[in-house]
Amino acid sequence: MLQNGTLSWYSQQGIAGVHLLPGLTYDEHRQELVVAKAGSYIVCLRLALSRVLLTSQDSGRVSLALRLQPPQAGATAQALAVELTPDSSVSVEDSRCHLLQMSDNQRLSVRLRVYLSAEVGEHQAWQLDHPATELELFRVAAEVPD
Repeated sequence: MLQNGTLSWYSQQGIAGVHLLPGLTYDEHRQELVVAKAGSYIVCLRLALSRVLLTSQDSGRVSLALRLQPPQAGATAQALAVELTPDSSVSVEDSRCHLLQMSDNQRLSVRLRVYLSAEVGEHQAWQLDHPATELELFRVAAEVPD
């Protein structure tokens, strides 16, 4: 079921596909990734959805948006969205990467927004595809340029 809100991520050691590099921590309570050191980072989002009710006639849009705390000019407006129609295939996906300048102890979270038609049970027709919905973060430069 799709719900508006901040996505939580699995961060336990040993889970396949989950790797927190030194200098990164995950705050489970606040659902934020914490970057210890300032630098230039590539942040990639991948949104994958699967249709679970094949008879649904819903249409609309589902998006993921990056949120930085403290806020950073331009970063909050960057989002990844997929359009859904009654003719959409049983799975839909898209991905996007951004280059961000992050400061010491900057916090990064991902907000899910669901805009579907006003049918009863509209948020139950689609679900996030796990583990295909991803957040990746790579440090490309140790210092923030002036």
